[in-house]
Amino acid sequence: FSVLNSQNQSDQVGAVALSVATRAAIFVDTLAPAGGFTPTELGAFADRFDQAIHPQVTSVFGSASDLDANGRIVLLFTPAVNRLTPRNASGFIGGFFYGNDLLPTREGSNAGEVFYALVPDPTGIHSSARSKAQVAGVVPAILAHEFQHMVHFNERILVRGAVSQEALWLSEALAQMAEEVVARAYDGVDTFASDTLFRDGTRVRARRYLQGPDTVSVVVTT
Repeated sequence: FSVLNSQNQSDQVGAVALSVATRAAIFVDTLAPAGGFTPTELGAFADRFDQAIHPQVTSVFGSASDLDANGRIVLLFTPAVNRLTPRNASGFIGGFFYGNDLLPTREGSNAGEVFYALVPDPTGIHSSARSKAQVAGVVPAILAHEFQHMVHFNERILVRGAVSQEALWLSEALAQMAEEVVARAYDGVDTFASDTLFRDGTRVRARRYLQGPDTVSVVVTT
């Protein structure tokens, strides 16, 4: 895979498919630190995508493309994502979707549907240390969020032929709404509080704004 780095260039990453489900194919970077997710744990991410994220997001926002004709969305766990966050930063990048991958003629495009997520890195080899529990706690909501971006890119750019991407504030609002859409699918039916897993991020962002509306913008500009 080609993976975007902090210099707006591409790192070349080798990876192995460790869990393949109906809608998701999960790959792990061959250079990921030891002690990462087991195949069973990766399968749980794939199950969430198959059973809740994919059907809920597509029912509200539209269809994903299938440029690589494999019928699945690829989730790549790679320390290349960890390296996007400087050590000791106050926050961190948990994952992303890159529209360039859906434009096959562009340099660095993977010509297919790919999400990128950070890996557990408990000793801090690639950036500040991230435990397995910490990564497991953020990846599901990131999947819902980034899948909405992927669906929206397909519907806006590939299907309807828009000449530019969505305004950033609206793009992020739609993706954050996707987190809530998936949370509602779990309301009252999941003993592991999955609804909270998908809802916590939007609660935190709302709280930050309400606590400091003079310093936190509703419209993302930087």
